[in-house]
Amino acid sequence: MNYQPDEEHDTPLHIACSNINLDLVKLLIDNNADFNKKVSGVYEDDGIEYTEYSFPLDRALEIDPLLINKKRDALEIIKYLLLKDAKYSEEYNEEELLIEARQDMLKDAKVCDSI
Repeated sequence: MNYQPDEEHDTPLHIACSNINLDLVKLLIDNNADFNKKVSGVYEDDGIEYTEYSFPLDRALEIDPLLINKKRDALEIIKYLLLKDAKYSEEYNEEELLIEARQDMLKDAKVCDSI
């Protein structure tokens, strides 16, 4: 399940997270995809090459929050991966979607506790 099919070395799970496809994310993880696999890609910016590393969760966090039609699905993927104890890059600690997902998880936990 961790086959790297493309030139950017993305796994199917990285691609599913990038495309905000919750059903596919769950299917891949149910079939033992490594949700903590960090992949690398070489990028060029102003003529300078650098290597960037990312986890699948990073890809879900990179969605533009202004894309309302994908935001709810992105939040669900983020929460799903957080519940699995998935890792993410430190640069996303203050990411709005990560904070919102954590707040949703706290609300869900409080509702469960009150039942």
